[in-house]
Order: sequence, then C-alpha cells, then structure tokens
Amino acid sequence: MTEAAAKRALALDGSDMGGFYLKIQQYKTTRANRVPDFAPKIVEGYNRIYIGNLSWDITEDDLKKFFSDCNISSIRWGTDKETGEFRGYAHVDFSDNLSLLMALKLDQQIVCGRAIKISCAVPMKGAKTYNFFYTHNHRQ
Repeated sequence: MTEAAAKRALALDGSDMGGFYLKIQQYKTTRANRVPDFAPKIVEGYNRIYIGNLSWDITEDDLKKFFSDCNISSIRWGTDKETGEFRGYAHVDFSDNLSLLMALKLDQQIVCGRAIKISCAVPMKGAKTYNFFYTHNHRQ
C-alpha cells in the first residue's frame, strides 16, 4: 500500500457505513520490540528442548534430519491426553550439552514449511537433572 492510499484509508476513520461506523487505525508492529514472556534457562545436565509450531505432517525422520549434527537420545511428541492427537510440539533429549547448544541456535528455522520455536525445556518439579531415555513412538 502506498503512503497516499494509507492516508486516504485513515481519513475514513469514523465514517458511517450503513449504520456501522468504521474504526481505522495505523498498523503498529510490536513483534520486533517484543521480549519473550518466558525464556527458560539452560539447566546443567538437563539436555532437553521444547519445539513448538511444528507442522501437523512432520515425522521423526524430519526432526532427525533437521538435528543431524546433534546427538538425539529421544523424541517425545506432544499429544492430547484424552484423544492422543498430535498437538504441534515435541520434546527432544540430547545425549550431550554441546548438542543442546547447537539445537538452541536453530530457533526460528523453517522445518516442513513452518518457522519452529526452540527453547530449553523446563524440568518438572522434583525431576532429576539427567537425560531420560524414552522409546521413539508415535509419528514415525
């Protein structure tokens, strides 16, 4: 949209459209200045990440290929507890801290057409801070 067109659109603010009144405001971006509400810190010995905004079609092989430079020990898919349906996120455990650090640097990269969110996973209260080994399940 050109600046002139934007000014014309803004001039219509408050106009009557068949009994409805238009509210037109300039778009303000806050994304660039936005500070994440919650950014978990690395917990020594806890080499698990959270990955969000995953494609509904992603597979275990897709994640393994994406993290090919990292030593994955397990992948757990986020599922609905009642229906078992995939909820668009996963937790990945790595066998070493270097792999965790490399994985964190891949935040916002495109996987299966979507910019994924990668952050440290938050240990459950009372959880031991060592790697857990789960069997690979679900989305193969």
